[in-house]
Amino acid sequence: MLEGQAPSGPGEEIASAEPTDAPQKAKPRFSRSRGACMRCKQRRQKCDEKKPACSRCHDGSEKCTYTVNLQWGGRAFKSYKGNADIKKYETEPGTFVYVALSKQKSSPSRSSSPSERLSRSLSPLHSATPTEQLLLHHFANSASQITSCHPSIQISFNELLLPMAISYPPLLSALMALSAIHRNSLYTSPAIPTPQSTEIVYLKASSITQLRSDLFLPTQQQSPMRDAVLATALTLCMCEIHSGADLPRSWRLHLEGAKAILSSLPSTSSSSSTSQSGLLERWYTSIEALAAISSKGLRAGNLPPITSSSPGTPVLDAAREEVFLDDYFGFATDLVDAFKEIGAAAWERRSLSSSAASVSAHAILSEEDLDTEARSLEQNVRDMIARDAAHPPQFYAGVREKLDAEVVREFYLCNETYQQSALLHVYRRVMRLDRAEERVQGCVTRILECVDGIRPRAGLSPYIVLTMPLFTAGREALGEDRERVRRAMMGLGVWLRLRNVWRSLELLEEGWERVDEPQDADNCDFIPY
Repeated sequence: MLEGQAPSGPGEEIASAEPTDAPQKAKPRFSRSRGACMRCKQRRQKCDEKKPACSRCHDGSEKCTYTVNLQWGGRAFKSYKGNADIKKYETEPGTFVYVALSKQKSSPSRSSSPSERLSRSLSPLHSATPTEQLLLHHFANSASQITSCHPSIQISFNELLLPMAISYPPLLSALMALSAIHRNSLYTSPAIPTPQSTEIVYLKASSITQLRSDLFLPTQQQSPMRDAVLATALTLCMCEIHSGADLPRSWRLHLEGAKAILSSLPSTSSSSSTSQSGLLERWYTSIEALAAISSKGLRAGNLPPITSSSPGTPVLDAAREEVFLDDYFGFATDLVDAFKEIGAAAWERRSLSSSAASVSAHAILSEEDLDTEARSLEQNVRDMIARDAAHPPQFYAGVREKLDAEVVREFYLCNETYQQSALLHVYRRVMRLDRAEERVQGCVTRILECVDGIRPRAGLSPYIVLTMPLFTAGREALGEDRERVRRAMMGLGVWLRLRNVWRSLELLEEGWERVDEPQDADNCDFIPY
């Protein structure tokens, strides 16, 4: 046995050079510890974790320090600038958890609120309850995949959200709620609606209560928390989308809250696509773009300006050279504004078509203006498709190098499914074309062809963001194409195991059964809650 090495097990003794009858001092008993001091860890010795110095360091008159580091999947990342030091902690070879060492000393109290107990329980993380540790570990390794088209995006969001969450309790509760929702879906049938567990309801309520309290703070106190507050609102939005809302369309409330946060608080960092704020804004943009073309669209204050002078204005004129294929939401960035324009035009068409005078009174465009606007929108989207077929849009800096040729091809196909979906919304909701019209069915056919070229794979791919294009195609599909949509949607549901995928299929089936009733062109919520 090496000099200075502790006994490796009960009953083992260190041999003495000379026998002695002197009474032996009882040696401290050490147990293996995950929270050992740095000196004991480096020397691979057992540590009794005494504070301020363990017995080994005290006996050797050595400096005793306790620190833990942070990594996710073995990758280091920048610490979140909050009220805690974020480190890595290896629970076992190859497995890492997150730990926050609080900079502030909290006064002991026997009675505290659930939010205070939750905040303290993760400083450090190994003192958290087993359930809390399980949920965070599940989020990092599994739940964070459900909105990531590629492993690099999953890594970026984990590196952003988890350290931030440990320092910001409302986000921590929201992430654990999303993790619990995803974990429950793995052990129950998401095709069958079930009440949310008490655990999920509590975590969401805890997050909302704490977040509401912070939003009442003065602006100067909110600004340092801006990214964490925004991330919390977006996480709560995802909870509602993926699980089914407690209240109809409650996901919109969180989206509107995120919009208010973005509008009222200045950004605290660079807005580049890979920066902390840039990632959060891409997350927000992806949800807002799809909300814009849902039945209710965006709130009036968030609609793009459409006036009598705007018809015919090309969508592609703005930032033509700054178009990227976003590897987070799976389609080109200029399609975001197109979705907003289409949603606003659909709202105008619905207002003009409505028999309710109170609705029609809010219409801005005449029928003639709206027809011109519809033709302009159609041409703009067709120009996007032709442009990308000839010269595919570039990815953000550093992304293309991480993708193999097959995944790049699938991203291009995914981009076209969203462009064809945009055309379907123009044809059916703005132009009010018949479902059987050749242009409508041409879009349906092309969407299904593109979807057939994108496959689920071990890891992540654009396959996971196909719910919206499939739902859009399914609403307009006829004959055998309906069965193709059904098979594709069922495959997506089995792969993702998300309730909203199965709910979307249920809505399609309900519409297909009403053979004698024309489907409402504006009944287009693939986010059905």
